[in-house]
Amino acid sequence: MNLSLVDGSGNPVPGITLAPTSVNMAGSSPLTQTLTVSVGSGVAPNTYILQLRATSGSLTKAVNLSLTVTASGGGGGGSGAGTTWTLRTSGDNSLNSVAYGNGIFVAVGGSDNGRGTIFTSPDGVRWTTQGSWTSTWLHGVAYGNSIFVAVGIFVAVGSGATRIVILTSPDGVIWTQRTPPTDNSLRGVTYGNGTFVVVGQYGTILTSP
Repeated sequence: MNLSLVDGSGNPVPGITLAPTSVNMAGSSPLTQTLTVSVGSGVAPNTYILQLRATSGSLTKAVNLSLTVTASGGGGGGSGAGTTWTLRTSGDNSLNSVAYGNGIFVAVGGSDNGRGTIFTSPDGVRWTTQGSWTSTWLHGVAYGNSIFVAVGIFVAVGSGATRIVILTSPDGVIWTQRTPPTDNSLRGVTYGNGTFVVVGQYGTILTSP
């Protein structure tokens, strides 16, 4: 009998695996089997509605289950996490926000010439600039649902004209500009419970989806 763990559409969930994926059955006696669900480091914190499917020939049985993934906590324990810090540098850029997902850290900010800046790192130690994807300073970045979202605002000196930006990326390297439904400054973004939430000027709150 083959075993699989899928989402509501019947597709495997990247980063979430099941072991074992098959068991042997003989006769009509009930079978007890311990199953282990493993969650990869790139899986975003969220509650996932899944199905455990058992298939034997043309016969398929399924049971629904809920899996809650939470961010790993510091908690001390003698590890020094969050207690002892080491200074790193990425140059003279101003960095405003950092997020982790899909095995990579992404930091966003701006430079003295007014360009937005994006840096990526696999370990928080070695950082690589990903060029300037926008002339807008980036104020916030978050990861969830397999994508990074970055937000920012540019104010032209003298005219006061503003440029609002929302960027998305699956890997922190290639970014796509999205059209924001507001002209108000966007200052922060987070992800939780299946939704991105962006906040900004004049009490602006945007959600996606």
